[in-house]
Amino acid sequence: MSAIRLVRPPSRAVVGVAVAASLSGSAMAFQFDLDNPDLQVRWDNTVRYNVGWRMEDRDDTLGDTWALQAGEYRFDKGEIITNRVDLLTEFDAVYKMYYGFRVSGAAWYDWAYDGDVKGNPAYQAAGLGTAYPGNKYSSTVKRYYTHSGELLDAFMFGRLNLGTVPLDVKFGRHNIYWGESLFSPIHGVSYSQGPVDFRKAVATPGSEAKELFLPLNQLSAHAQITDTISLAAQYYLQWEPYRIYEGGTYFTFADPVFQGGTFFFPGGVLPYSGDVSSGRHETPDDKGSWGVNLKASQDFGTFGLYYRRFDDKVPAVLGTFSGGALVELHNAYAEDVKLWGVSLSKQIGGVSVGSEVVHRRNTALTTVFGAPELARGDTWHALVNAVAFIGKTPVFDSATLLAELTYSRLDKVYRSTRGNFNHVDHVCSSDPFGTPGGGKSDGCATDDAWGFSATFTPLWYQVFPGVDLTMPIHYDRGLKGNSPVPFGGNEDSGTWSIGLGADYLGKYKFDVAYTDYFGEYTKGANIFGGVPGIGPTQMYTSNGGNALIHDRGWLSVTFKTTF
Repeated sequence: MSAIRLVRPPSRAVVGVAVAASLSGSAMAFQFDLDNPDLQVRWDNTVRYNVGWRMEDRDDTLGDTWALQAGEYRFDKGEIITNRVDLLTEFDAVYKMYYGFRVSGAAWYDWAYDGDVKGNPAYQAAGLGTAYPGNKYSSTVKRYYTHSGELLDAFMFGRLNLGTVPLDVKFGRHNIYWGESLFSPIHGVSYSQGPVDFRKAVATPGSEAKELFLPLNQLSAHAQITDTISLAAQYYLQWEPYRIYEGGTYFTFADPVFQGGTFFFPGGVLPYSGDVSSGRHETPDDKGSWGVNLKASQDFGTFGLYYRRFDDKVPAVLGTFSGGALVELHNAYAEDVKLWGVSLSKQIGGVSVGSEVVHRRNTALTTVFGAPELARGDTWHALVNAVAFIGKTPVFDSATLLAELTYSRLDKVYRSTRGNFNHVDHVCSSDPFGTPGGGKSDGCATDDAWGFSATFTPLWYQVFPGVDLTMPIHYDRGLKGNSPVPFGGNEDSGTWSIGLGADYLGKYKFDVAYTDYFGEYTKGANIFGGVPGIGPTQMYTSNGGNALIHDRGWLSVTFKTTF
């Protein structure tokens, strides 16, 4: 008989250790042998090599669209789309269990992105180029896709005893993740709590939300008031945006976005400056965002209460106008968003169930591309998820199942910004530049939206001496409606993946996976005259970005170890 039991993640500190362990493999830390028993020092270095191939033919309709050509033509079927080595280094020093510091960093090199931007040969022959000036990648793309490095964690921590109440404090670059969300970085209380790496999310479907958040400079504290009640707080000293897949790369859905240095039309027409616009500064200040969290564990489960006030980290693309004409595009972010949330987690029948309800005020709504200002309003969000462990069956030795259902609803759109709201009942665009006449299939928001994500991972122990096998299977989809908030999900848009992993002696990990994307897109109106070899070129609309990468299914092979 199979068995199902609770595997709800424990405290955030334990989760952090678990994530690090998952990166490095069990029992792989290098621990210094010191004479002082109160001091523990560890240094881990995780090396990962990943190679991937495009497995599908190009969709010529997308490849013949000027604003999509670089992403479509960067790699042909059968070509290597990533050939990358990553190094993660982590150093931890802990004194008497409660005091110390942590520093971590990452470095990478991807040979697949050496070279210039590639585009449709017909456009190149016609002198129309790509969205990148001179067909050269911007410095942002070169850094994050070719070779570079970055500091991740860099914080100190310690414990103060306030009478009988222990207060744990962290200061510096670190990540705080609140709530019960498994897959969604958009609909939970953790929304914009840290910059999310959507580049990683789109390349590795099934990544848990907590794996995608990046550290920021901040001050955070956690007080255990009683055995069952705790209080946590954070104050930010840094702001950074979500990392979105850059234009002209394999996983992008439009060449000119998201960090700028590009153009939306040939010949340098309509420049896109990214996070800093011409004559305008729409990037939030580093300071001022904060939040508090109260949690209580009772017989009915663990209850959480949250309040956060923050500057958004998800961009909208706005326009600068001169004489009534759109002359420049740039990113903008909603400031002073207010969030109230509640959560409840409980074991039900051996399955760990988590849930959240969130209300956001003054939040960014789905904004018409190139609008003069953000659409703003109030929204409701909810999610429920389950984590279960399935015991031995005739098919596998054990398995884990993670599943999550999300919901979002428009509560109010502020009157002054209604003309910028890309919604089926407001200004529903029939093309990427706000021309009225579109519908839900063009990506326009609806009042309500539902989404679903699940990962099922069977496991077989000791298939060969020292080798355990896993077969992770992931599927996510927008079930109904288009979310009123950016990146909140679109109907019938999603991803799926299936893989096979081998863990040898808990030291070496090998993974093979196939990943693909799906959704719907629609041809639009002609934007310039005929191009030799292409004919009249067209705009497009899509119900979610996955529709525009539906032809980029890929196969990956990964090796990872720690020393």
